[in-house]
Amino acid sequence: MSTLSTLGLDFKNAFEANIRLAIASADPNGNVLLDWGYPEPEYADDFILLMKLDGSQAIATLGTVRSREETMMLDVHFCSWRSDQRQADAAAWSWLQLVARWVRGGLAYGDTTLGGVVRQCFLTSYSAQGFTYTPDRSKGRGCEIIATFTANARVTG
Repeated sequence: MSTLSTLGLDFKNAFEANIRLAIASADPNGNVLLDWGYPEPEYADDFILLMKLDGSQAIATLGTVRSREETMMLDVHFCSWRSDQRQADAAAWSWLQLVARWVRGGLAYGDTTLGGVVRQCFLTSYSAQGFTYTPDRSKGRGCEIIATFTANARVTG
């Protein structure tokens, strides 16, 4: 029997390990930065950042060790910088599409269970916006997409 109280950290680690494979296949030169939280200093044109992780569990019957259903929501930021807004948008959206397809199992090694850590994981929402670095407009235009990937798992113990 498992003694886990949550699979949150396991989910985040498995998500990173799985999408790292997808990114490596699409970016063999390592130009995109995959990281937890915002990096310092910001030096890459493309970022994929594993940010906020929210979770909830269904309540099990009191006084029992019944398993509980856990739902975890990971916010992943896809950020791209280019000289033109349309180019920045296209780059950020292409990274989101790659990761979403990979997690759905649409590519050669994708797996909705993230290697058996969760029962399923899918893209469930997103929000996108373009921006300009105001102090220095010559740095170009950016696009940031905040996508939420939702996973479900059973927690026992």
